Amino acid sequence: IYHELSKLDIAISYFEKAISIKKDFIDAWVNYFEILEKSNDIDLFEEWINKIPHYLLLKSSDLKYFHAKLLIRRKKLLEALKLLSNIKYQNLSLNRRIDYFNLLGNCHDKLKNFDKVEKTILLTGRFIPMAIASVETMISVSPSSNFLACSRRTSGLKRP
Repeated sequence: IYHELSKLDIAISYFEKAISIKKDFIDAWVNYFEILEKSNDIDLFEEWINKIPHYLLLKSSDLKYFHAKLLIRRKKLLEALKLLSNIKYQNLSLNRRIDYFNLLGNCHDKLKNFDKVEKTILLTGRFIPMAIASVETMISVSPSSNFLACSRRTSGLKRP
């Protein structure tokens, strides 16, 4: 909640406390890394990436994703590509899947693997309709769907 309200220092302290209490609380790590990555405090981001218990890194595709983002920001493209290649996108959180393909494509592009960039674009194109369908399913069962329907009416959009 504090993260969403842009009170990052409060959110950071709570995530650090949650992680110190329960080291295998993957959601706390993932949410914390999301804040650190967006804050552009790369040194602190790297410090905490190095604190992840190895077994959690092996277990969580989302943690691998954030580790790869750090490696790319540190210009360690080959290491990042190796890590990204070991991620099964199906195991990523839904909201990170398209970003994963973008990250993978950008990494291949910077390494001048242009044939792999094209394959990544094709994979992304196939995934987008599935992502939209998943989001629409979540919306249809969500209590906020009335709000979305109202928003569509006022913006002139039709419900699919």
